[in-house]
Order: sequence, then structure tokens, then C-alpha cells
Amino acid sequence: MDELSLSFTRELTKLVDDYFKCNDEKIKDQIHSDIVLLTEAFMICDAP
Repeated sequence: MDELSLSFTRELTKLVDDYFKCNDEKIKDQIHSDIVLLTEAFMICDAP
């Protein structure tokens, strides 16, 4: 796994962990948006 993929994976793992630990729905929605954005960015960077 290259360095960029590893960075994305680490950040995504942190966000998912934060999402499941969060009790505030507003913050949870923001974290979900961050997860979606990071996933989309990863897919764009990983595209041929």
C-alpha cells in the first residue's frame, strides 16, 4: 500500500471510530459528511 493510500486509510479509520463514539447527532452528521468526502477523494486519487 503506498503512502497516500495509507494516509487515507488512517484518517478514514479515525473518522469511523469518532462516528461510532459520538452521541451528538449534529456532530455525527458532520463526521459522516467528512467520511463521504474522504472516500470520494480517495476514489478520485486511486482512479487510473
